[in-house]
Amino acid sequence: MTRVRFFMRDGKLCGAEFLGHSGYAEAGNDVVCAAVSMAVTVAESYLSDVRGHKVAADVRGGDEPRIVLRLASEDDAAKADCDGILRAVKAALEGVAEEYGTYLRVSVCEESAGTTNL
Repeated sequence: MTRVRFFMRDGKLCGAEFLGHSGYAEAGNDVVCAAVSMAVTVAESYLSDVRGHKVAADVRGGDEPRIVLRLASEDDAAKADCDGILRAVKAALEGVAEEYGTYLRVSVCEESAGTTNL
């Protein structure tokens, strides 16, 4: 199962953690994995390439893959952009989880200022 956890601080989404393999199908045919991978890619590309914000990403492969994506800026515009794209990603992945809930779980956790999960 893939677990996606969004981090919320002061009412805004500020990062996300993506853990594990979905196990829906073999590599190359796993639609759940493809949806999650695309969501991560779109969020990171939007924040860094389109909007020019600094994004911290920690990627670990292997049997228990883990990607942590975080905004590395405290700028208000960056926070608003991050919150917006992560809300869109969250909504999209919740839609995937409705159909493939055995393979994908989405949650949100509150964190205090200064907390880092990288």
